[in-house]
Amino acid sequence: MSSVVLMGMAATLKVDLCANNPAVLCRRNDFAIAIGAIVGSLSFVAIVLVACSKMGAVSYLLISFISSGLFISGVIVLTAADGPATSLGTMYFSSWAGAAVSSLLFVGGIQELFEAVAIEEEEAAKQRPPNQYGDDDI
Repeated sequence: MSSVVLMGMAATLKVDLCANNPAVLCRRNDFAIAIGAIVGSLSFVAIVLVACSKMGAVSYLLISFISSGLFISGVIVLTAADGPATSLGTMYFSSWAGAAVSSLLFVGGIQELFEAVAIEEEEAAKQRPPNQYGDDDI
């Protein structure tokens, strides 16, 4: 949701920002539009994959990693001293909210992956016959 808000706000402000300010600010505003479009598209792909029951761990991690990376780079570029989101406003909060949520989703995906691996190892250990000496570490 924050990707759509970021893209919409940057598109709304594009004409005024590019007409009255240096080219750096206009390019950073275009970067905000690109972040919103890319992450919005990735979110749509994720929704379709979940609806079709095709969302696997790799696709989940890949989508959340790309979204997190884009939003974090957006926070760095857009909220810098000469960026379009320097003051508290819609672009500022949507870029930070997107970075926080996508990073939390990525970390949650990694935790789920490690938990799944631990469960598989535990089940494999239960199916293995015990060692002759009763010690599995040797």
